[in-house]
Amino acid sequence: MWVPSCHTASCLLLFACLVLPLCSAHTPIRGVHPRDVSKYAVGDASNFACGDGSSVLWEQVNDDHCDCATGADEPGTSACSNGMFFCNNRGFKGQVLHSSAVNDGICDCCDGSDEWKGVAGYETCPNICESIGGNWRKDTLAAIERHESGVGQHAQLMNTASAKLAEMRSQRSQKQAELESHQAVLPDVEQRSETLKKQKEEAQSAWTLALAASQPPPPTPKIDDGAEGSTAATTTENANGDIVDATTSVGASPDSSPASAAEAVVTEAKPQELLDLEEACKAADEEKRTQQRLISALESDKRLGCNPVSCFWRRFDLVGSL
Repeated sequence: MWVPSCHTASCLLLFACLVLPLCSAHTPIRGVHPRDVSKYAVGDASNFACGDGSSVLWEQVNDDHCDCATGADEPGTSACSNGMFFCNNRGFKGQVLHSSAVNDGICDCCDGSDEWKGVAGYETCPNICESIGGNWRKDTLAAIERHESGVGQHAQLMNTASAKLAEMRSQRSQKQAELESHQAVLPDVEQRSETLKKQKEEAQSAWTLALAASQPPPPTPKIDDGAEGSTAATTTENANGDIVDATTSVGASPDSSPASAAEAVVTEAKPQELLDLEEACKAADEEKRTQQRLISALESDKRLGCNPVSCFWRRFDLVGSL
């Protein structure tokens, strides 16, 4: 095989490409996104497909002249107004730029690949991807740690909430059972209260009638027609048949009458049976009020869904105020 004699690096590269004709297929094309690499593989195709049905020669790819209407033939230059440039940015994140940002004198890619012709003051833009990539990875790892910590805390909160929910459901069931129990007892308490009231009224009426029957009829006053002035001379006959002077001033207070004294005797002389019925009525009324207030508190607790501590203290204050 004939080997050209040259000592320059360009000659050696040309010789390698002659010996290995497929090496051009493995040479990366500037500005091509990794997902589109297969479209720029030479293979057996003689022309480059523009993507709209047209094609151009492979020599026209990245020749700084827009040949395809789609702009696909110039991924690494600014020749096509609708082209896109991909920055590899090894060590950081890849980036896609509009073709107008290529060789515009501004370093847009952290690896400087968008300014491959160089910019003022530099031959090429400095590659700072490792530096900013390191900071980015550090921040990302910290964010991941925070996320994992948050996930763990969320799991703990969910477990706590599940246990609390189960506890609240159990308490709700208990309150419902307690409420139904009080609601079942209340009608009996009300009936007993009404029965005791009727018994007390009957006993009161019977005692009043018996007391009235046992008392002598009130004396009939005898008025002296010759009396003058504001006093009326009256005489009454006592139980022994003696005549007693019972002169009464006109306009005297009715509280000093014998009837008022009889009422005082009636009040003091209530039979024990009547007193017991009055006490039983009071107790029955108090029990009825207690049941009604407990039912009201339970309905309120179930409706508001209060926590056990506040419900407990509400119940405690309620019962203590009865």
